[in-house]
Amino acid sequence: MEIKIKYFNEDQFKLLGIEEGDWIDIPLPQNLNLLGDPEKKVPLGIAMQLPKGYEAHVVPRSSTFKHWGLIQCNHFGVVDSSYNGPNDEWFWPCYVLVNRPALRFIPKGTRLCQFRIVKKQPKITFTESDLEQNADRGGHGSTGL
Repeated sequence: MEIKIKYFNEDQFKLLGIEEGDWIDIPLPQNLNLLGDPEKKVPLGIAMQLPKGYEAHVVPRSSTFKHWGLIQCNHFGVVDSSYNGPNDEWFWPCYVLVNRPALRFIPKGTRLCQFRIVKKQPKITFTESDLEQNADRGGHGSTGL
C-alpha cells in the first residue's frame, strides 16, 4: 500500500515504511516544551492521504509515560480518510502528568506516539434479541474461570 504524505518541516525525520503488521512510530518534528500549560496539542508535522475505506489509529508508545510523564488525552486518536487536505496536520493531544524538573523539553526526533492504518468498520444494523440461545460467560470481565 502506498500513502501520500506531506511533511510540514523540511528537516524533520521521515517516516519509515513497514512490510507487515506493526505500528509506525512518529518522530517529533521539533522540540517539545513541557513548561507552562500541562495540556499539549503536539504537532506531528505530517498530513496524509489515506486510502478510501481506511483510517489511522494513533496511540502513545508503551514507553511514553515512563520516560516523559505524558498521557494521551483522548486515549485513542482516529484520523479518517477525509482529513487529507494540505493543511490537515496530524496532532497528538496529551497531558503532562508528571513534570520532572530535569525534563524541560523533549528533543526533536523523539518517538512519543505511533499509528497504524486499518480498514473502517463496515455498516452495521442492529436487530433486537433476548440472546437466550447464547451461554453466559460468568459476568463482567470474566472468562468463566
